[in-house]
Amino acid sequence: RLGLAVLKDQILAFNAARVFCLSPANIFFSTIYTESPFAACTFGALLLLHMDRFYFSAVLFAIGSGLRSNGLVNIGFLACHVLVSTLKQIRQANSASFKPWNRAALRLMVGVIVVFSPFIAFQTFAVWKACDRDGQQTVCDKGQEQCAVSAEPPSWCQYSIPSAYSHIQAKYWQGGFLRYWQLKQIPNFLLAFPALSLTAA
Repeated sequence: RLGLAVLKDQILAFNAARVFCLSPANIFFSTIYTESPFAACTFGALLLLHMDRFYFSAVLFAIGSGLRSNGLVNIGFLACHVLVSTLKQIRQANSASFKPWNRAALRLMVGVIVVFSPFIAFQTFAVWKACDRDGQQTVCDKGQEQCAVSAEPPSWCQYSIPSAYSHIQAKYWQGGFLRYWQLKQIPNFLLAFPALSLTAA
């Protein structure tokens, strides 16, 4: 439905949906995982945004960012929509007034707050759970059947902006700037090459 609304071509929209279903990542969409509801929220929010239902769209984007933190980049769609709609409004009114820009800024600020809310709520809970409870944390070493309570808070609590997500990404998933680009990842790059080629084409 989103493809049909944007492309205005039923065959092209159907083919676009088929290409999406045939992507290398479709294994995640066929299992019990956050990818499927995240994709549903993103596509639904984009459709609502296309219908100019801005705040409903922001709520769906927020649900998506609650499922997966990379959903925060969807704020770009809200910003683009606000910019385009504001320029169109100014062009139609043929006016140089700043009022449309003030309304646009307020509208975008509300949308950004809504989308960021689940992420901020999770990070706040993580900091409270790990850092603000008398500095205690549960530590489990490999091979131990029981876990010990440590008086030292985790190292990420000392960051200027504590982020449990960044810590987990770096420690357990080897996440970080350019850390994924290793020789052992060549098979994954080859697996993604057909989809990247279609995207570039």
